[in-house]
Amino acid sequence: QKPRGHEAQTKTMSELRKSKVQLAEAKELLKTTPQPAAPVAETRYRKLSPQVAFSKATNVFSARFSRDGKFVAAAKEDGTTSVFLVKTGDIVFDLAPVVWSGPMPVTTIRWKPETAGSSLKHVLLAGGADGILRHWHVPSMKVIHSITETDNQIFCSDFRPDGEKFATAGKDSNVRVYDEATKEQDTIFRGGNGAGHTSRIFSLKWHPVNPNVIVTGGWDNTVQLWDVRASRSMRHIFGPHICGDAVDISPDGDTLLTGSWRPRDAIQMWNFGNSELMETIDWKSPASTDPCLIYAVQFNASGQYFCAAGSGANEARVFHTATKRVMGEMSGYNKGLFSVDFDKNSNQLVVAGNDPMELFDLVL
Repeated sequence: QKPRGHEAQTKTMSELRKSKVQLAEAKELLKTTPQPAAPVAETRYRKLSPQVAFSKATNVFSARFSRDGKFVAAAKEDGTTSVFLVKTGDIVFDLAPVVWSGPMPVTTIRWKPETAGSSLKHVLLAGGADGILRHWHVPSMKVIHSITETDNQIFCSDFRPDGEKFATAGKDSNVRVYDEATKEQDTIFRGGNGAGHTSRIFSLKWHPVNPNVIVTGGWDNTVQLWDVRASRSMRHIFGPHICGDAVDISPDGDTLLTGSWRPRDAIQMWNFGNSELMETIDWKSPASTDPCLIYAVQFNASGQYFCAAGSGANEARVFHTATKRVMGEMSGYNKGLFSVDFDKNSNQLVVAGNDPMELFDLVL
């Protein structure tokens, strides 16, 4: 009588021979059966390398090139605004106002347009969470005028292209328009009246072609289009959730670009004439599993490209406006990005946020 172990061994060898036959048959079948293509590796976008890193420009809420492109200013959380020389990255001017109750963040800066009749050059408008709007003469580092918006925190501002007017908006959901020559308030568009914003406003842009139109966006999921000759918003777009400087208008005035702080439908383009949605641009990130929640968008001077940046994935990207193709990516940041700005005279771009501000020389 054969032991049980021998029976088990015989059975195992028989099963093994059977398996080898099945494997051989399967290999033959594979030679004649079409197989699905192997999954294509996710495309990694061309990563752009910074030309200049501004190590002393951290926790920046707003960054802007000067009109001549020689300087870049950074509005910071500590209540100061630093102005850097673009070529070297060195600080050349530090704008620090005298404060008595502790520093409040500078949240928005804009360089005044310089016209032929301008008596002062390099004037910077800076607004902050303290509700104070300051005109700085940068070379002398002196405040030449200040305006206090009582019970407000200023989050955004912009000059009319000719520099004769400027506007602000912020926490109180109102839009104020000022005369640059007199520094007096011309108009105030009040929110919460059924034809305006009902919450904080974080982005404001003067139309590049029509001097009577201002566009604003904020927490209430609306973008409002204002006519400064009227007393209320002339129309609005419902949808974009604006939490930073994330509304822009193409140089020809025909396209409105919005960036929303949300995981889906973050970047959208709208027809300025009829407010209809033209396109939603997906942000799929090979560098991060997190979505990018947009804080800032901006067209370049020609409108051929635009940049978007935000938190979550902590990235910035440059897109081709017509094709929506990603032309370059700026990633590897530890924290969110709050501001982007194209130099109007070159292909340079600054990206700023909690990490040190960086300058990129775009070769696209």
